[in-house]
Amino acid sequence: MRRFQFRLESVLHHRTLIEGQKEQEYVKTQSSLLVLERKLSHLQQVHEEVLQGRGGAAGEHSFDIHAIMNCERYLASLVQRIESVEREVEAARIVMVEARLAMVKARQEREAVTKLRAQAHTEYLIEEQKQEQDTLDDLATLRFKRSQRVA
Repeated sequence: MRRFQFRLESVLHHRTLIEGQKEQEYVKTQSSLLVLERKLSHLQQVHEEVLQGRGGAAGEHSFDIHAIMNCERYLASLVQRIESVEREVEAARIVMVEARLAMVKARQEREAVTKLRAQAHTEYLIEEQKQEQDTLDDLATLRFKRSQRVA
C-alpha cells in the first residue's frame, strides 16, 4: 500500500505560513489601535479634568491673568493633540481593516488548497480500496480455480 502524497503539499505549507503572517500583522494592527484609543481616552479625560478645574478656580474669585492664559494655552494644545490622535486612530482603523481583509483572503486561499488536499485524499482512499478489492477478487478466483483442479 503506497503512502498518500499530495502534489500541492508545498503550496499548502506556503499558504499556511502566509496565513500565519497575516494573522500576526492583524493582531499587531489591533494592538496599535488599542494603544491609540487608550491614549485618546486619556487625553479626553485630562481635557475634561482641566475644564472642570478651570470652572472651580473662577468660582473662588481668583483672577490671575497669567494662570488663565496658561490654562487656555494648555487646553488649546490638548485639543490639538486630541485631534491629532483622533486622526491617528482613524488611520489605524483603516490599516486594521486592510490587515483583516488580507488575513481573510490568505485564509480563503489556504482553505482552497486544504479542500483540494481533502478531495485528493478521498480519491486516494477510494483507489486504495478498489485495488484492495481487486486483489481480494484475484485471490478468491485463484482459490476457486485451485479447488476446481483438486476436485
